[in-house]
Amino acid sequence: MVAKATEENGADLILVNGKVFTADPTRPYAEAVAIRGERILAVGTSAQIAALAGVNTHRIDLQGHVTIPGINDAHYHFPSAPLGGHYLAFQSGDPSWQETQDALAEAAGKVPAGTWIFGYVDRTVLEKPEAHRFALDRHAPDHPVYLLRGGLIGGMVNTKAMRALEISEEAPDPLGGRYERVPGSMRISGKVFGYASYGVYIRLASRVPDADLVQGMQALADEAVRYGLTSIQVMTMLPAARYVRLLKKAHVPIRVRVIRFPLTTADGRDLTEGCDLPLRPAGQPLVTVRGTKWILDGTQLEWAAALRGTYRDRPDWSGWLRFSEREIASMVHETLQWDDQLLCHSCGDRPVELLFDAMEQVQDVDWAEKRVRIEHANGLAGDLIPRAHRLGVVVVQTPLLLAWVDLVRERYGLDTPFFPVRTLLEAGVPLAIGSDNLIDPYLNIRLLALHLIHPAEAITREQAVEAYTRGSAFAEFEEGDKGTLARGKLADIAVLSQDIFTVPLDALPGTQSILTLVGGKVVYDGKAL
Repeated sequence: MVAKATEENGADLILVNGKVFTADPTRPYAEAVAIRGERILAVGTSAQIAALAGVNTHRIDLQGHVTIPGINDAHYHFPSAPLGGHYLAFQSGDPSWQETQDALAEAAGKVPAGTWIFGYVDRTVLEKPEAHRFALDRHAPDHPVYLLRGGLIGGMVNTKAMRALEISEEAPDPLGGRYERVPGSMRISGKVFGYASYGVYIRLASRVPDADLVQGMQALADEAVRYGLTSIQVMTMLPAARYVRLLKKAHVPIRVRVIRFPLTTADGRDLTEGCDLPLRPAGQPLVTVRGTKWILDGTQLEWAAALRGTYRDRPDWSGWLRFSEREIASMVHETLQWDDQLLCHSCGDRPVELLFDAMEQVQDVDWAEKRVRIEHANGLAGDLIPRAHRLGVVVVQTPLLLAWVDLVRERYGLDTPFFPVRTLLEAGVPLAIGSDNLIDPYLNIRLLALHLIHPAEAITREQAVEAYTRGSAFAEFEEGDKGTLARGKLADIAVLSQDIFTVPLDALPGTQSILTLVGGKVVYDGKAL
């Protein structure tokens, strides 16, 4: 029962007359919320909450709008900022090799010598044997060139870029990465994959000025609050210490969890990256630093998701397991040694099996307390699901991957049990949602509610929102403070422009927040109330 207001318990702010989805299974819906300081004082009917209003209480009439806990994007890659230089313009996201050469030659004739030239290409270019650094050199001998594939799946650099990045002619492959070689030699052809590709990008990102990175952080936060995002869990392409320092300069008004994303060398994995940072950096109440991510395989796009079987369209190929069984076991022991959450990118079923094998070999550990995370987890299916539940792992699903219907049909056929969502929830496996970089949560909710690959695996919109709020908070050990609208929780709240639970599914991507609160403070006001 909600008490009446007194001088001691009166609310600073009340939100009344709404359709409040709490994401709290004990009370999924309410009408109103009372806030005192940065936390929720009470959730209830409009009459109950109105009784908590004092003389100085601010009142907002929600006018029937759907109100939810702030969205928490559990898997986001901060794109650093534009890398500078000149970007090639293509007609499509998968330009031909000839189109790429023509655009590069034209750009080299216009931009000053020494200027970096970048371009986004796809498999059409990167799978061509005649596409290599020497061809790029012919078109742009005086410019460093970096052609990259979306998601840093792979890329290609010319000779001038290699020298600028201090990559030698016969540099050894980094662990989990690969330099393509000129046939019959150790000379690098210019193509880079896996951790070799990440290394190129991160070296370039390290050269971006602080001011540009700060501007990028602010732009991301501005976009986030307009969608009702109040938390983002970031896997940054920058050293964690630099990212944390720049967050302080940016004065970002949302909660940011910084996840370490270490590189590798030919000698092994970098185990020192960001390890000296505290969980809660001083003077940054909205920032936490926790967890280390390793990418165990690639994706279906480039036949690099590591499978226990083979690909339907490449029956002699099982993908690319980037780390050995022994290395994965070392990751498991490190998470225990340092009490640091382990996050593993896995798009196939082979890395999941090896990870579970390593976890099960460790005695007297309550793995549920450790909340080992599997990012994407497309191959966590079939016999692996009971093991996932028993080990208490958390799945962070990326809904954008559920739109790859044609590709999945081509790679696996539609009879594969891969890409489970509903089955994971029904098995009691904790589910969180991360966008990767497509930040619109309502597009992602639509994809989860449709599940175009396996419609039987679709979940309800309410379940999707729960995963995006309560589930994502659980995935970062913050469920005690956020993720639901309940007494004592942080007042991270989004008031939405339309009822996301009843509008046609195709209308979901048009949703915006009209009022976003973080810790009881308005960080975005669309002036609609």
